Amino acid sequence: MPQECEISHQNIKYEIAKIDRLIIFNLAQIFRYMELAKRIIDENKLNSIDNFKLMLEQRKAWALSADFNHSFVHKLSQYLIDYYLTENRDD
Repeated sequence: MPQECEISHQNIKYEIAKIDRLIIFNLAQIFRYMELAKRIIDENKLNSIDNFKLMLEQRKAWALSADFNHSFVHKLSQYLIDYYLTENRDD
């Protein structure tokens, strides 16, 4: 991150947009991996509830180590999984 005196409003907008783009690309990649994980869980009859709880605990630890709001990360992770499962149901 550049020094405060070097930052202009335009630079900030550019950097935020750059990060937002990376977030979107990373979310797309997460959803591809979630599809693979769902297949493996279904094929091997794994307990997805236990896996989900472990995943949330790992995300919380990462958030805490980054000095970031772990509640936000928890809710975001839950939302992403809920969204994925709701949008990709086999009706």
